[in-house]
Amino acid sequence: MPSQKRKANGHVCECFKAHETKDECEKQTLVNEREACVAKHRAITAQIILYSETVEILAGSEDKQTFIVHRELLAVHSTYFLDLFMDKDRGVDKQISISIKPSLFADFVSWIYVGEFLKVENDALEGSAAVDDLWDWGRFFKAPAFQNFCMDDCRTYCKLSDTNPTKFPWPFINGIKQMYSITPKESRLRKLAVDSLSYKNPLHKNRKGSAAWKEWKALLTGQHSQEAWINDLREDFALEAGKDWKKIPPWDDQYRDDYMEEEIALEDRWEEQMLLARPIAAIKSAALAKTDVKSIIEWAHLQRGVKSEQE
Repeated sequence: MPSQKRKANGHVCECFKAHETKDECEKQTLVNEREACVAKHRAITAQIILYSETVEILAGSEDKQTFIVHRELLAVHSTYFLDLFMDKDRGVDKQISISIKPSLFADFVSWIYVGEFLKVENDALEGSAAVDDLWDWGRFFKAPAFQNFCMDDCRTYCKLSDTNPTKFPWPFINGIKQMYSITPKESRLRKLAVDSLSYKNPLHKNRKGSAAWKEWKALLTGQHSQEAWINDLREDFALEAGKDWKKIPPWDDQYRDDYMEEEIALEDRWEEQMLLARPIAAIKSAALAKTDVKSIIEWAHLQRGVKSEQE
């Protein structure tokens, strides 16, 4: 049995890894929490899809592609799809058409099943290159957990820019334009964008008069624009440009909550969903009769809090 704390170069490590600093301990704790979250995500998925019907999703504007997805899994992750399935007047039964690019929807579908973007050879899909678009589709789908997953992907890229700015430049002008042009005022994606500009002010980082400086200058200052998002960006930048970050970047984990959407835990979403379908008494009765496997699974999930209290 390891001791509760180990010392490493004067630091008292609380996670049994002999980390050199408190920061390393906190990062490891965050990694452990995310791994546990993914494991729980996949475990719940495996139970939901056992008895869920499927629905055809036709994704794309013109050349639509068909995805076969479990209805209950879509509903538990997306209030948009839950509302569609609950609204009898909409006539949604076996097929839904949406304008999202198929490559983007593929990533969303991958995430609801396994908690990760779809990984394919040679980055054939857009993947993290389109994470801003994915975040905004998460907003459309009313899927805050997916938005937070996308936001963490953005933050990871920003962290890489600290250690390898040549390979992972940030902020770069097209990225900022994208984050502002596709999202509404006061969105958390916009907040990350303007906070990044505040921390790494491109008007200070680039040589005055250079081509890059002039491009940034034209975007961040100047006369009123016909593009509303450009005016928003200029206003936000003017407010945040002088902030003292005390050498701690906005993508540091201590600021993570500032960019996260409020979300309901997946296990609680699933509980709400199963109770919308039938009353708890019906689930309990069928489970205790030990003849309906679906009810047994759902009753075990509903009893998880009770078991924890008893233990």
